[in-house]
Amino acid sequence: MIVSVFINLDTATERRSAIEKNFRAVAPENWQLVRAPAICSSDVADMRIEGTLRDEEKACFLSHLAVIKSSAKQQQPTWIREDDSMLGEKSCAEVMRFLHQFGDQWDVLFTDLTIADPGTMFSLLRLRRDIGSLHSQALSLAAIGNFAGAMSYIINPKYSDTLVARLDADQLSTPFDIALRKIVLAPDTRAFVLFPFVTTENPLIASSCVQPVDGSQIHKAWVAFRRLIWLERDSLQCETELNRLLSSQEDLDAKNFGRLMELMADPRLVHED
Repeated sequence: MIVSVFINLDTATERRSAIEKNFRAVAPENWQLVRAPAICSSDVADMRIEGTLRDEEKACFLSHLAVIKSSAKQQQPTWIREDDSMLGEKSCAEVMRFLHQFGDQWDVLFTDLTIADPGTMFSLLRLRRDIGSLHSQALSLAAIGNFAGAMSYIINPKYSDTLVARLDADQLSTPFDIALRKIVLAPDTRAFVLFPFVTTENPLIASSCVQPVDGSQIHKAWVAFRRLIWLERDSLQCETELNRLLSSQEDLDAKNFGRLMELMADPRLVHED
């Protein structure tokens, strides 16, 4: 059995309903879904918690940390998710396939990542085409390197105490996803991601509670890429979403570069590695 914990603000009732409905539709009957109340930025401000992060970032960090501390008491892996994540029909089966294959030889498994670097995006798009849509593969996070995100990850209970100690040492000086990346890329951490990704952002969720407003457009682009390389992607839906994002694009160099990348991504062209 897997315990799936989702972090959710008390006021975010729509997100709670969406993740519960999605879980009931695709998860095995013996899996357990648990809601972890998220810490509010206003609570952080009232408590005057020290650290260089914004209050919203502190709240995110502390919310994840609380769930990770609880996972140390469990005998089975804990799947930690933010409340805008979505499972597909294959998500649970792919996770179980990984656990059966790797046994206890892992520490942290991601099911989804945010990729912001265009070069890494291009490499993963080509890899996505090579792997196909039948099953995902476990990739070492060191092979990707340039990523962020803590939307959906699973912790081996034997690694929980180590992870808690390393996060506590950060003292709220680094956004949680970046702090987590630094830890999982350490040479002594066995960290993987299932690729193509087996989770993605729920398309019904339009905004983030952590990202600043001025970063919303680039955040939407990152989400669009996650859906593009999702194991269970809908290519037509991806096209519609990208067309909507590109409708406001006015920079000519950006448009031309995008057209160039479109040619380079064409599988009919031969690449010399």
